[in-house]
Amino acid sequence: MHYVVWFKKDLRWHDHAPLASAALWAQARAAPGDAGEGACVLPIWVYEPTMWQQADMAPQHLDFANECLAELDRGLAQDGGALCRLHGDMLAVLSALRERLGPFVLVSHEETGNGWSYARDQAVAGWCQAQGIAWREFPSNGVVRRL
Repeated sequence: MHYVVWFKKDLRWHDHAPLASAALWAQARAAPGDAGEGACVLPIWVYEPTMWQQADMAPQHLDFANECLAELDRGLAQDGGALCRLHGDMLAVLSALRERLGPFVLVSHEETGNGWSYARDQAVAGWCQAQGIAWREFPSNGVVRRL
């Protein structure tokens, strides 16, 4: 079983609830004595071209994201992991992961961005439902998105 942790805006590793939960779930699914080989966590960041075309995005945002991603990758490496940086439309990326990994659990924070990110997440939810992929979302910064 794979737990794919989708990093969006919260690019911290040391107190990231979705990452910590996925790690615990993977550890719990591991058979005794196999050192976690039965389940794994795949942290991902997706460069979505359409996101960077939004009016509220600027080159400085990408520069800042890249700095945070480098720090995130260093933190993950301390625990023996690595950040997988992918590029493309989120649904295409998820489809490629599904083809490569088989069924997985998608784990992320709830998005608290603009209308584009909300629509993207609705499309991801539809894709997950159609593919039989469980998506576990965690609240972010006390915001309740679907009121």
